[in-house]
Amino acid sequence: EAIEHMAVKHCADLNSSVAAVGRMSRQFEEAERRVKNLRRQVRDVKDSLRLGGSHAGMGESANPNEPEANSALNAANAAAAAGASARSLRELWLKKLECEAVLSLLRKLEIIRRAPGGFDALIRPIDGGPCRIGAAVVVLSEALSIMFSDDVAQVQAFDKIM
Repeated sequence: EAIEHMAVKHCADLNSSVAAVGRMSRQFEEAERRVKNLRRQVRDVKDSLRLGGSHAGMGESANPNEPEANSALNAANAAAAAGASARSLRELWLKKLECEAVLSLLRKLEIIRRAPGGFDALIRPIDGGPCRIGAAVVVLSEALSIMFSDDVAQVQAFDKIM
C-alpha cells in the first residue's frame, strides 16, 4: 500500500513536470517567433538605412543666386539627417543587444530542453552500448547550472518547475 501511494505520488509529480515542460516549450516557441520577428525588423531597418544612404546626396540642387539661404538649408537638412541617423543607429544598437540576449537565452533553454533526453540516451544507449554515466552527469550538471543561473531563472516557466 505504501509502495502504491509512492508510485501514485511520483506519477502525479511526473505529470506535473511534463505539463511544466510543455508550458516551457510553448514559451520557447514564442521566444523563437519573437527572435524571427526581431531579425526581420533588423533586416528591414538595414534595408531602409541602405536606401536612405543612397538617397542622401540627392537633395535640391544649389541655387547660385541664393548661396547663404541654400547653405543654411543644407546645413539644417544635414543636421536633421545626422540626428535621425544617430537615433536610428542607437535603436539598431539596442535591438541588436536585445536580439543577442534573446539568442543567448534561447541557446541556454535549448540545452535545458535537450538535457533529459541526452541524459537518458547516455544512461541507456539505444544501440546497447555501455552506460556513460560520467557524460550523463556532465550533461545534467550543465543543464542544472544553466537552469539556476540568474538570466534563465527569470523565465516564468521555471518558477513553476523549481
